[in-house]
Parts: sequence; structure tokens; C-alpha cells
Amino acid sequence: MKKLYRVKELSELTSISIRGLHHYDELGLLKPSFRNSAGHRFYSEDDVQILQQITMLKFMDFPLDKIKQILKTKFSDPKNFLQAQCKNMNEEAARLLKASKLLEHLLKKTELNDPINWNVIQKVTEVGQLDEHEQAFWHKKFFSHQEKSEFEMILTSRTEDYWTSYGNRWSQLFNEIESNLHTNPESETGMMLAEKWNLLVNEVYGNHRKLSHKLWEGYRTGVIPETQVTFNPLIVDYISRAFIKLKKEYQFYDCVS
Repeated sequence: MKKLYRVKELSELTSISIRGLHHYDELGLLKPSFRNSAGHRFYSEDDVQILQQITMLKFMDFPLDKIKQILKTKFSDPKNFLQAQCKNMNEEAARLLKASKLLEHLLKKTELNDPINWNVIQKVTEVGQLDEHEQAFWHKKFFSHQEKSEFEMILTSRTEDYWTSYGNRWSQLFNEIESNLHTNPESETGMMLAEKWNLLVNEVYGNHRKLSHKLWEGYRTGVIPETQVTFNPLIVDYISRAFIKLKKEYQFYDCVS
């Protein structure tokens, strides 16, 4: 004879409260397989498995009405279902990571008493809401038409040989910073590397400060997809922390952060 569990026994077995089990019954989410003449609920081994599925889906942050719909399918194709939920959770994790980067960026600005440009933050948020395909064109959402024109003007103002040389100097700096990631960004080494970074930025964007600041915000908040970043993403965090130290040491130091 198959074992049946009373509500109290099932609650102790699964750590779901008795009130929770009653609630699942009322919603039609998990009805007991048997009730005696006194109305007492009894649950079968199959009911226990359904409850385990409900617990898993709740852990995945599904609302109860959605769980009810999923259970109606009886997990007819568990592989496809699990693959779809894994994809959804990975996308949500990526979204939360971007939100975390944005919060860290805003916190660092408050530490320095820097004003927060809410127009830029709005653009950051809009890019963060793009789907995976659209994010490849993040710049169309992030930069205004005028800023795109400004980029084009900057690009055409120098020769191809110059841009090759400029790109090589950035690569050398990236390598130098990466080899020093083990050091404290607030050390003399960190500040020296931040100064080198700032000099390279100013070489091209010295007369376009608003544009350079917005581009930096794009890197710092994770707007620019990692697939389009040609250097170790840890470099941005290292340099941003070094900039904070520079500003504290030299209150009038003008840098891109």
C-alpha cells in the first residue's frame, strides 16, 4: 500500500508550512489525493513530487499562477522547459549585473560629491533594456545624433596612421594596467596609470569633455557589451578607483571619471 502523508507530516517533510499547503489547495495548485470523512487531507508520493516541482519553480521566482499553468503541462517536455528557464535566468542575471554596475558607479560619484547626470543614467537604463541582438547596436540608443556627428568629426580629423598609432598606445597601456591589477589602485602606481589614461583621452577628447565623460560612463556602467570591449573589463574598475584617489589627492584634477 502506498504511503499517504497528513498535512503535518508533509509540512515536516518539505519545510512548507501547513498554512502554505492549505493555500496551495485553495488555489488548486496542489490538491490532496484523498480526504477522509472528517475532511482531513492526505497526500500521496505523487503529490510530494508535485510539491517539489512547485518549490523549484518558486525558487526560480515564478509567480503561483504561472506555476499552476506550468504544472498543467505535466512537464511534458522537461528538457525544453529547463533550457528555456535556464536562458531566462541567465538573461536576468546579466540584467542584475548591469544594474549592480550602475549602482556602484552612482555610489562612487556620491563619494566624490560629483553631480549625477540623470540624462545619461536614463540612456544607460534604456540600453540595459535592449535584448541581446539589439545590444550589439547599443551606441544608437546611448549617443544622441549630435554626439554621433561629433564622433564622426573627431574620426575624420586625424589620419589613418594616427589612429593606428593611437590604438597601439592604448593597447600598451591596457597591457601595463593588466600587469598591475594585483596592485592597489590607490597606490602611486595606480594613480600613475590613471594619469596615463587621462593623457590619452585628452589627446583626442580634450575639446570634447562631455563626450569623453559620457563614453567613460558607458564603460563604467557596463553599457558597452563585453564582446565589444577589447581589454580586460577589470581594467575599468581599477582605473576608476585610481581616479577617485587622484581626485581626493588633487581636488582640481580634471579627469574623465
